[in-house]
Amino acid sequence: MKIQTLLTAAASLAAIAGAVPAAAQHVVVYAPRTEAVANSTTHQGPNVVGSNGHFLNGSVIAPNSWQGNAGSYNGGGSPGETWATTEQFGGAGSNALYNTAYASASLATGELKASTVSTGPNNFGTPTGNGYARFDDTIFFTNTSGSALTIGMTYAFNGSMSDPFAGNPGGNLSLGLSCFSTTCYNETGERIVFASGPTRTPSDNWNYYWSMTSSCFGENIYCGQGAAPYFQSGLNQPNAGGVVDGWISTALVIPTGMSSIGLRATLNVDCRGGSSCDFGHTGTFRFDDLPTGLGFSSASGLLLSAVGVPPTTGAVPEPATWLMMILGFGFVGALMRQRSQRRPAYA
Repeated sequence: MKIQTLLTAAASLAAIAGAVPAAAQHVVVYAPRTEAVANSTTHQGPNVVGSNGHFLNGSVIAPNSWQGNAGSYNGGGSPGETWATTEQFGGAGSNALYNTAYASASLATGELKASTVSTGPNNFGTPTGNGYARFDDTIFFTNTSGSALTIGMTYAFNGSMSDPFAGNPGGNLSLGLSCFSTTCYNETGERIVFASGPTRTPSDNWNYYWSMTSSCFGENIYCGQGAAPYFQSGLNQPNAGGVVDGWISTALVIPTGMSSIGLRATLNVDCRGGSSCDFGHTGTFRFDDLPTGLGFSSASGLLLSAVGVPPTTGAVPEPATWLMMILGFGFVGALMRQRSQRRPAYA
């Protein structure tokens, strides 16, 4: 009887929650995801042998992971942080060849890492190493200021490259901001838009590339900048001494109330012919200082949680979450009362 009463109350709560317009709630655009792929390849005599490790949300993707002769892969983690590593031994004539690669992605720190180190001469393009890291999440904004607010965000990266055998190492990274259906809209139909340029809602991934032989950094190997004025980018040190130190930034106008936007970031290094990209090659996503009245949380509940960025008002459970909590507490309470009636009391 009590359980029936509880179900009736839950149904009433569900009706109340269902009465809230979909656009007035935080909606998941990208499901939380961390991914890491490492690949190492060398010649073994006339043959090319490689090892590959692919891990998603801390678990191995078996069809995409293998170890070649004298090679290995490893990895693991959790849904909030994933890593992968490989190594591959080889040789050509009297030359020993070797590569190791690493990649990791963390929502809690907002960091992506990718690196690869080779030893041996350039033997027809090997040793070769690749590291690829990616994370996805949905940002839930809550604006209680009474007016639209602007928030900036930056994806910065740094590291260095070594190219003793003219392998021309390079890499690319991307920052994606996406909206599905009404996710970028608040309760009154106002939407998240870029703070600069013609009015536009974010809906793309922006890719940027660099290489050892180029001092520019752009959306293709020719250093294009088609995303301007929505995105800004640049190199603080244009490959001086192999150092790569750059950034991508943008700013969004967040309407009042609740709104959501998908976030995706990637980092990839591609170092061939005995070249190396060091372990410090790191991409870091950050918000600028939050304006008063603007809070955020994320679908994962982890985004930037390890770096002291407060989740603030967005951490309040949504109506559907409250409903599940109430149902859970109610059923647990009912079960405990039933058990207490069946079992004798102990002193």
